[in-house]
Amino acid sequence: MASDHTHFARTLSFNFIIRVDQVFWQYCRGKNVILVIKYIWNLAFICNRGGEVFELVYKISIGSISKLRVDS
Repeated sequence: MASDHTHFARTLSFNFIIRVDQVFWQYCRGKNVILVIKYIWNLAFICNRGGEVFELVYKISIGSISKLRVDS
């Protein structure tokens, strides 16, 4: 039963990541988006829209995306 809960949590997290990712790309569409590798396991997509900077950060662990942060 614990594995069912774990699977649900992973699915929920994955769906959340996709939704946030789509919002970021729609908002930054047509703008310069820069991919930055921060440290060794972080990927950041950064765009500047009208003087506002938006950052989408993935923190990657082996085989999965473990955390997501969106800053504006």
